[in-house]
Amino acid sequence: MKTKTPWIVRCEEELRSFADIICSKLAAELKGVKKQPLAAIIKKAVAQKKYDIYHSTTIEGYRITPEEVEAVILGREITDKSFEKLKNKMAIIGHARAFDHVIGKIRQGREKADISEDIIAEIYFRLFKPSVDAKIIDRFDLLGYRNTKVYLQDSRYVPPAAEKVSDLMTSFIAAINGMDSKLAKCI
Repeated sequence: MKTKTPWIVRCEEELRSFADIICSKLAAELKGVKKQPLAAIIKKAVAQKKYDIYHSTTIEGYRITPEEVEAVILGREITDKSFEKLKNKMAIIGHARAFDHVIGKIRQGREKADISEDIIAEIYFRLFKPSVDAKIIDRFDLLGYRNTKVYLQDSRYVPPAAEKVSDLMTSFIAAINGMDSKLAKCI
């Protein structure tokens, strides 16, 4: 059996702690929440699509406006043809396609599927394929997990080093897939 590295142990402990906090702090409140039909939940998610894309792309450092997100999603042409605007447009399109892909899988009845590296890779591919098509990034950059430093704009959080990501994702996936049954017991 492979010895767990300290960052894996810390990640697993944090995820267990999150589940415990949810159970202890929110269990009573969650029991009182009225269950919604899946179609209603999807409708609410789709209504939030532009908002989510705007915030997701800006936290990654893209300088866009909510109006630009709406314009791209609606297929309107962006008049500024600069490289920066092209990058922004491809990021918005990628987020929209990844979002639509996930919603499509849920509509197909896969809302209870376990998370897997294949699912993550498929979403990641859809997220960045428009940038590959526009020759902003190389398609080989989409293979595997990231291999460069990243940061979150206006945040003190320091994401893990690239060499830790693969092991952390394996651990994270296992923890998330196991968390569902733990949370179900406390609710």
